[in-house]
Amino acid sequence: MSLADWELVLKTNLTGAYLTCRETAKMMKRQGGGSIVLVSSAFAERVLPYCLAYVVSKAGLSEMIRNLSFEWARYDIRVNGIAPGYFDTDMPAAVLGDAKSRKAVLDRIPRRRVGDPPEIAPLAVYLAGDASDYMTGEIVYMDGGQANYTA
Repeated sequence: MSLADWELVLKTNLTGAYLTCRETAKMMKRQGGGSIVLVSSAFAERVLPYCLAYVVSKAGLSEMIRNLSFEWARYDIRVNGIAPGYFDTDMPAAVLGDAKSRKAVLDRIPRRRVGDPPEIAPLAVYLAGDASDYMTGEIVYMDGGQANYTA
């Protein structure tokens, strides 16, 4: 991986999220609080070969969620995250498009399927809304049980 590629991934996934949170928090502090929901990855805490920059950036994002939730709790700002596994999007299309690779992926997912992107929306709405008011610093894995699968 080139240094330029490394920096681009970190700038997109980590620095971009930080700058967005920083500016959003300024507004939320003036308004008396709010909720920030970030999208990390189920792979933030796993080896994903040949994806070092992605995994490192998402691991950093997960730690940012935990730390900001602590630092901003006194301002009534909650920070939580969603950590998707394999979803039917462009990102894993090359892996999921190959029959042998797809089978290998599905064999490691207890639900034996990939997620459908609209399945994320209800969780995001919950984390952003009042029903999760006592929840902060949490990262909810949405990966068909893959994070719990050790075989």
